Amino acid sequence: MSRDTKTNKMIRGQGQPARIKQPDRRRASILIVDDDPLVLDLLGEFLGRSEFAIATALSGEEALSRIRAMPIDVALVDFKMPGMDGLETIEKISDINPETVSVLMTGFPTIDSSIKAIRLGASDYLLKPFKLEEVNLAVGRAVKERELRREMKSLRRRVAEFEKGTDGKRDNIKINEKLDLKSPSFFPAVRSLHDPNSQKRH
Repeated sequence: MSRDTKTNKMIRGQGQPARIKQPDRRRASILIVDDDPLVLDLLGEFLGRSEFAIATALSGEEALSRIRAMPIDVALVDFKMPGMDGLETIEKISDINPETVSVLMTGFPTIDSSIKAIRLGASDYLLKPFKLEEVNLAVGRAVKERELRREMKSLRRRVAEFEKGTDGKRDNIKINEKLDLKSPSFFPAVRSLHDPNSQKRH
């Protein structure tokens, strides 16, 4: 069986028009990692129709170089690759950029590998042979999750800034209270002892 025939069996429903609605205002970046150049070409062409910024890598090592060189929102990673396999690649991607959402592509699904993939940072998986519509749905979910992670990061930053500002106000209140306690004008009775006019009135 030729490599082209095997690739065609892995990806069904080629040529189906589809566009993924992107929640992000800028173009989401997709990294496709597979040791089969034809898979890279087919998925790259298909996802490019939805105006994603597409990057490709033929190995896990090349994928890590891409992740270090440019911001990647979603990584589609093949499980079976020579050298660094998909699970190790996903783990290292998560170490380099925890905000990148990874999707595992596999023709050898097992419960153990699925659980391990999730623990290592994968948010979803695609079973080979897959239809392009399945790729469409998986990438759409991943893009939405990436946007959610971005919003959560922004929210955490704002909460941290608010708490920092609140702590500063509390410190100022405590300092002011200490100053007021030391000031004779804080208590009327103490103020009268330091006011010579008050002694004349009495």
